[in-house]
Amino acid sequence: MRSLAVLGVSILMLWASACSRDPHKLKITDENKDKFLESIRDSKGLAVEENRLLMAYMMRSSMAQGVGKKDLSPVGKTVGQLIGDEREWEALMKAEQ
Repeated sequence: MRSLAVLGVSILMLWASACSRDPHKLKITDENKDKFLESIRDSKGLAVEENRLLMAYMMRSSMAQGVGKKDLSPVGKTVGQLIGDEREWEALMKAEQ
């Protein structure tokens, strides 16, 4: 019975730490590049504008990779860096207009 209680407390602690993680610090790897959006979707750690910027970056990255450009790959960057990159790119595009 005691081991069951310890297991329950351990699960709750792991769940709480996973829910409180800052999604901006999540690093994109080859292993999680296809599923990292699912892992941060329910975290509520990103503002609406940050979600939009992240989705825009991922769409731009997918299109670039579709034509053979690898420079927009999210691998090796954090979610915060992706958001920052998209924010800079949109500012550059707005300045060019």
